[in-house]
Amino acid sequence: MGLDSEQIVAIDRHWLNARRPKEPTPEDQNEALIPYMAELVLWPPMYVSYHKQVARVHHIATAATDLESTSTAIAWGLDVFHTRVAPSGTFDLLAADFNYVALIATVLGVIVATVVAATVANKRELQVKWA
Repeated sequence: MGLDSEQIVAIDRHWLNARRPKEPTPEDQNEALIPYMAELVLWPPMYVSYHKQVARVHHIATAATDLESTSTAIAWGLDVFHTRVAPSGTFDLLAADFNYVALIATVLGVIVATVVAATVANKRELQVKWA
């Protein structure tokens, strides 16, 4: 959503849920219903334009990306602004220090173990048939 302060805000759908109770019960909390507030408070993490201003926003468009947890948003008017938005956090991205060597070694180990186990099973099956 574009604001009069020329910034772009992403609001989580939980904040706009019409079922928000004034006093949440444990059942409401299990459903992730947040308490009703008369005014919507905008927290700094909601500002997807960070500290930048996007002058005279006329349109905002969003699109899905190949990653499940992210989308892309573009806003234009007098200025153009583009960013990646991750409403649920980037849970499907690997950390920068992810150990790819260990991953490859593990996969190769599983493949070798599968081939060895299949060979041993075939030999035992053949011995049982000859016995």
